[in-house]
Amino acid sequence: MNRNEYLYDVIRTSHISDKVFRLSQIDGTMMVLKVSPKASKKDIKAAVELAFNDLEVVSVNTSNVLGKSRRTRYGIAKTQCWKKAYIKLKDSEKLNEAVKNLNLEN
Repeated sequence: MNRNEYLYDVIRTSHISDKVFRLSQIDGTMMVLKVSPKASKKDIKAAVELAFNDLEVVSVNTSNVLGKSRRTRYGIAKTQCWKKAYIKLKDSEKLNEAVKNLNLEN
């Protein structure tokens, strides 16, 4: 696997919640993604800049989210652990254009 293939595997999905919505309304330059648990901040920055050509990343903050214990009829199960990346971008207008250009229809 070469470097570009690895970078495309770093970003899993976007993360949407109330907190993310509030962060994006403050200045419009914050983006939150679910990423690979093994990815470093440098890998995440390179992956975002590769996936969205026009965007410049200012900073990346990460958070490891632990899985929760759930009760099932077969006993106790645990949800998967995952990594969340808070990405601060340089320009909010380019973020809006990049999101509009994404094909969200399946």
